[in-house]
Amino acid sequence: MAAWRKTLKRLLVDTDPHCRYRYEELAAILAALQFEVAPSGGSHRKWRRKLTNGLTAYVGLKKDDRPLKGAYVREMIAELRKHGLIPPDFERDA
Repeated sequence: MAAWRKTLKRLLVDTDPHCRYRYEELAAILAALQFEVAPSGGSHRKWRRKLTNGLTAYVGLKKDDRPLKGAYVREMIAELRKHGLIPPDFERDA
């Protein structure tokens, strides 16, 4: 199983994701789900994906060497769920 899939499964059941995940782990998930990094400056990265309904899903992450704050993780999962971007078999397992 790909590393991003394992990480996503862990994220879905983690009730307190504070300081457990790194930018690279979440970026791998977003890249696998066909998100792209929008051009930006500084340490904050805005990931986006055009949806089939004409909308765009956005996820903001801070690129840092330290683990990310839980708020970034919770917001990312909420955005993925909001737009139905988590594979259905992942939600059943969670």
